Amino acid sequence: ILLVKDSLNDSQKAFLQSHAANKKYILGGTAAVSTSVENQAKAYGTVKRIGGNTRYETSVLIAQEFFPDATQAALAYAQNFPDGLSGGALAYAMKAPLVLTASGKEAAAAAYAKEQGITSGVILGGSGLISDKAVRTIFQMQSGDVIKIGFFGCGNVGSGVYRLLNGFSKEIAHRTGMRFEVKRMLVRDVNKQRDVEIPRELLTNNVNDI
Repeated sequence: ILLVKDSLNDSQKAFLQSHAANKKYILGGTAAVSTSVENQAKAYGTVKRIGGNTRYETSVLIAQEFFPDATQAALAYAQNFPDGLSGGALAYAMKAPLVLTASGKEAAAAAYAKEQGITSGVILGGSGLISDKAVRTIFQMQSGDVIKIGFFGCGNVGSGVYRLLNGFSKEIAHRTGMRFEVKRMLVRDVNKQRDVEIPRELLTNNVNDI
């Protein structure tokens, strides 16, 4: 339920009433969801608040609560919502938590990933928001490691990125200290003729292959 101001509206109250038997979770501290809303929600059943001192800590606490056996994670930029909002569906499909982070603010995510043994996942957004250095810290990657990449789509963006990775692989490795290897590419039609030549074994129409 998305809140506006510090109270539940009539439609939200009716929804909570119709799900009175279900446990309710409040995500965020009192600065995000007030105690007034919490008290209102308690009228409709059991309520548990999950909130840390920062949004970074809160996202980790949510991950620990709902994904105790996670083996990978989706990383989203913490200071703006579009990447995390749109990437939530992807994280759910991966059965992975969505963890908020940012360049220079990766301590909470890194501690969680280390404790959980998570060394891989997806990064939502560019390196200007979550730097390559932050990603390496979070996923405990060493210089010279190979980053395996899966593409969701091979349109203008996907094919363009594929060309760049193939055409500038040495330069990218030199600058980042990492090697990038394209493992799979999700497409609707694996037999479609494309402007860029892609090995047939990389193409799949099964999202689970990614």
